[in-house]
Amino acid sequence: MPKVIFFIGFFTSGIAMMLLLLQKIIIFNIRKVWERKKVIQEKKEEILKKTTEKKINFENFDNDKEEELVGINEKGATEKKIKSTNRSEIIKMLRRSETLVSRGNLMEAKTILIEILAIDPENIDVNSQLAVVYLKSSEFIKSETIFRKILLSRPNDTKILTNFALSILEQKNPEKIPEAIKNLQKAAEIDSKNPHRYSNVGQAMFFIGELEDAEKNFRKAIQFSPRNLEFLFFLADTLIAQEKFSEAKKVFYKILEISPFNSDAKAEIQKIENMGF
Repeated sequence: MPKVIFFIGFFTSGIAMMLLLLQKIIIFNIRKVWERKKVIQEKKEEILKKTTEKKINFENFDNDKEEELVGINEKGATEKKIKSTNRSEIIKMLRRSETLVSRGNLMEAKTILIEILAIDPENIDVNSQLAVVYLKSSEFIKSETIFRKILLSRPNDTKILTNFALSILEQKNPEKIPEAIKNLQKAAEIDSKNPHRYSNVGQAMFFIGELEDAEKNFRKAIQFSPRNLEFLFFLADTLIAQEKFSEAKKVFYKILEISPFNSDAKAEIQKIENMGF
């Protein structure tokens, strides 16, 4: 009888230990899932922040002194010749405004540009620069309005297309975002060997949750610039957002091949390994 009691006690204890072990495994897995979801959400927030605050950059305009200043009207492009004295003064004032913009003095730059437009209201170069100033001043609707008009006469200008798209994206209006993406895609088609064009499209695609398209565009950017860390980080973040952790880990290791002491890549690898990948 004591042996039976001992056996039953031992058997019961064994079951209890197994249940405890099973409970620990379940808790461990729940924590892993929770940590995985947390990492995915963090990555989505991180790349969205990059997209809306930093990476799709303004494109400044290099205006050539020797080129004829061209004007625009509501129907499209028309050449607007102005007196040489006015032309010389406009070029000087435009250069001054560009210097002010580069120094961050947007208010004074805006004043000068508006003064120029009082002399030559249809000047494309001046309107382009003013639209950029509005963009940098967070006056996005004004910027969009000017760029939209300029596109009538310069429909294939990649700088105009990119800045126009950015002025729309910054408004965060879901109804307008497809138009912004369409213009970024057009810029990529025209300037097809420029990896930044594809990165811009990728960021916009991520912004609307089209992660597969975002991934494709980041991969295309990397084809043209395989050692660009910014593109590689974007790709890795997009893979994480799709729960492709093993692929993302490989990309982070690629970053370490290029930049062996990159602490961000090392930290991301550690997070992925903590999740069991």
